Amino acid sequence: PYARIESDVDFGDMGISHCVWSFEPQPSGVKVTWTMSGDVGYKLPARYFNLFMDRLIGPDFEQGLNNLKALAELSPVA
Repeated sequence: PYARIESDVDFGDMGISHCVWSFEPQPSGVKVTWTMSGDVGYKLPARYFNLFMDRLIGPDFEQGLNNLKALAELSPVA
């Protein structure tokens, strides 16, 4: 019934990131998109680290989405 879930993740000294899970109905099921954004301000190390964020955390996002898919496929169809 939900098209979107939003949450914040607190990384302590590195700041807070905003996460969004979007759910879009498709003919074969539901397309799930997971995004994360945040403001690193003027902290040079954080801005540099941000350039590599997709490469560093991307595999974890993919694994999380694959785990969600596996659980959803085990659930009975409503």
